[in-house]
Amino acid sequence: MKSWKNYTHHLKVFAPSAEQMLAMKILSSRAEPFRDFADSEFLIDFLGLETLEQVLDVFDKYIGRKFLRDRQKMFLNYVGKDLGKPWKEFTI
Repeated sequence: MKSWKNYTHHLKVFAPSAEQMLAMKILSSRAEPFRDFADSEFLIDFLGLETLEQVLDVFDKYIGRKFLRDRQKMFLNYVGKDLGKPWKEFTI
């Protein structure tokens, strides 16, 4: 996380990195009207991630694969299809 703004009385506001945001979006995997799907697609492109394994490495770095459940797997299957990525799909 990067320090975004410092205020008096020792208050610091931090902003998550693009990788951290992607991990949180995958963990949330919320349906519309939330923007987790579109935001995840944007962040994957922004980070230049090409493979599912690269995406999972980011998730593992900040959240941990043990928290990857069926909802997140289905979410990643749809993200990969929508982006036209040749990802091996999860079997759910």
